[in-house]
This record gives sequence, structure tokens and C-alpha cells, in this order.
Amino acid sequence: MGLALNTSSVLAHLPLLQQPAAAAAAGFDEIELWWPYPGSEPSTQEADELVAAVEEAGVRVGLLNFHGGDLASGERGFACQPGREREFSAAMEGALRLGKRLGVGAFNPMYGLAVAEASPDEQERAAVANLALAAKKAAEIGAQIALEPLSGIPDYPLTTAAATMRIVERVREAGSPAIGMLADFYHLSHSDEDLLDVIRRYGQDFVRIQIADAPGRGHPGSGGLPLCSWLAASREAGYEGTVGLEYFPDDPALAFEWLA
Repeated sequence: MGLALNTSSVLAHLPLLQQPAAAAAAGFDEIELWWPYPGSEPSTQEADELVAAVEEAGVRVGLLNFHGGDLASGERGFACQPGREREFSAAMEGALRLGKRLGVGAFNPMYGLAVAEASPDEQERAAVANLALAAKKAAEIGAQIALEPLSGIPDYPLTTAAATMRIVERVREAGSPAIGMLADFYHLSHSDEDLLDVIRRYGQDFVRIQIADAPGRGHPGSGGLPLCSWLAASREAGYEGTVGLEYFPDDPALAFEWLA
């Protein structure tokens, strides 16, 4: 398994356009990006500048998040929220347009928080319809949708692998197979599931893996999670993709000391 650096977390202290070169200087040839713009569509200049920065650094972008709304105020996407289909579509189109230029292979659409105005069934139906469209559109550019369970976010419906895979299967049944799980081992370690069992059951459905240690969401080795064992189990389950490093260094100047 190769390693990709999530520059949005590890290199958050640097301006966006400096991050690809900094990742390359640290020895990485693949990066991951959260959606880096305040709206669903960058300006032509912003898109051109990011594409140029990535190309000049000689890295590729393996994963790109969709615009997820106002993250600072707590939003985490809107795929499951009835009535926000246009916003989801705009986020999808913006990410896929930029992602096509960057050669992105996987997109994280963010599921959204549960809302009181709609029943759980209505929200799930909205999510399946939105994600099925996103998976269809992603497949047209040779990419996949990676649906991520999250921890520590009140009202976020997908907190377990089982809940996430239920949605994935419904999207596939709707005729859009280009979707699987974004298995973030940090988040999954906070669920009640046995992670080795999760890997054995769903490893073949992982689009990507991300890792950080716990507690603290620091670099691998800074906490107590058995990340090496989980990665070995993932290989045995058939996962051959990239492992994204999505951690938050205490000291940005020492962000890569653990790799020495």
C-alpha cells in the first residue's frame, strides 16, 4: 500500500498552493484534499492555480472532498437533507469538474447531518438518490465515490461501517456501482464495532483507507491504535489501494519526524 498525505490536515499551516510542493519535498507523490474553497465552485483563476501547483509539484490528487457547506458552523455536507438537492448537485459538479482536471480517483461527498424536518426514511432516500447520481457522474470520469463514517459529530447518521455500507449497498442497487467506503480507522475506532471484523467483512468495499492515531488524532505511533495490524488485515482482505495520512501534528515543523 502506498501512502498519500492529506495536506488539508497535516499541512494546514501552509497556504493551499504551497501544500503540493511541501508534500513532494517530504517524499510523497500523492495527496488528499478537503474542499479548499468557500463555495461549491472555484473561480477559473483559483482552479488554474491549483492545477498548476499540483502539476509543478509532480504529485497526484487521490481524494478530493465535495464542498460540505459551512464546516466551521458544524455542517458536514447535505446529501441526506431533502430540499437541498440543488446544493448537493452544485457541490458535485464543482468537485467533479475540478477533480477531472486534477485526475482525482475518489471523491468524498460528505453525508450530512440529520434534520428534524424529515423522517429518517426520507433522509435516507434523499441520500441514496444524490449519491447514486454522484457515483454515476464519478464513473464517467473514471472515479469512485468514497462514503465516510465519522465520529464525534452529533446528528451525523453514519457513525459505523455497517450504517455506511447499508447506504453503499442501496446506491449500488439503484444502479450506481462506483461507490464504496472511505475507511478512516481513526473514526471507526470510536464506534462500537470490532474493527478487525469490519475489515474482514467490508475490506473489499474500501475505496480508500485513512489513518491517524488516538487519542489526539496525531501521527501514527503517537497513540495506542493497532494501525499496523489493521492495515495488515486490510491487505489480507484484498485492499490494495492507498493509505491516506489524515492527522494533525502538534508541531508542524516536526510533522514528518515519525517517518524517519
